[in-house]
Amino acid sequence: MDVDLSENLRTIESALQGEIEEALLKDSIIKAWLARGSEYLPLSLEDLRVDHCVLTADSFCSDLPKLKKLDLNGCRSSASMSVGRLTSVESFELRCLPDLCTFEGLSSLQFDLVQLIDVPKLTLECTSQFSITRALAVSNPVMLNHMLSAKGFTATDISLHDCKDPSVSLEVSANLTRVKSLELLRCEMKSLPTNLRCLSGLEKLAIWDCPNISTLPDLPSSLLPTCWKTWQCFQV
Repeated sequence: MDVDLSENLRTIESALQGEIEEALLKDSIIKAWLARGSEYLPLSLEDLRVDHCVLTADSFCSDLPKLKKLDLNGCRSSASMSVGRLTSVESFELRCLPDLCTFEGLSSLQFDLVQLIDVPKLTLECTSQFSITRALAVSNPVMLNHMLSAKGFTATDISLHDCKDPSVSLEVSANLTRVKSLELLRCEMKSLPTNLRCLSGLEKLAIWDCPNISTLPDLPSSLLPTCWKTWQCFQV
């Protein structure tokens, strides 16, 4: 074992005994992981965020039985990565991953929340394997429609973040009736989808930092009790 890795592992052990500050712990965890992979991460780890690193196909090949949240941001990576052993993960957040095409092992996992923001090469076949119980956020409307129409899709809270498309439409599917919340954040579209009424179970509409949108289409009747509150928020 090399000296740097040994030092990082000792720092982690000290932190787990309450003898080291959190910032140094996080730095040592990431350095140890990058050096040898997830087998060197503490089994008690519950939240892992990786920023601007290089990920390999087997970066997450070992068991992390208590890991609840995995957040990957701005990383280069292999085209394919394996996550099938991360069976406890509930929140799975991916942002700015330009190389990633597919995950292995998704079909065995179930997530509470999934974010797929600016992951341009991620295949539609891969996204259809996600099992999501509550919330989905994406930046690609084609990906959103594909996932909404997938068999077994059960997420109720849908978000479109940082979408560059000037117009977006929702493809009609039976799963649209499941959607209770729709959020648009930093999108460049000029108008909302004209068929929002297809979201017959919609209870919440939030529009944030979408300066090109100036009007609202006909809204589902299920939204009427909160419509004015949504409109005021939208106007700001």
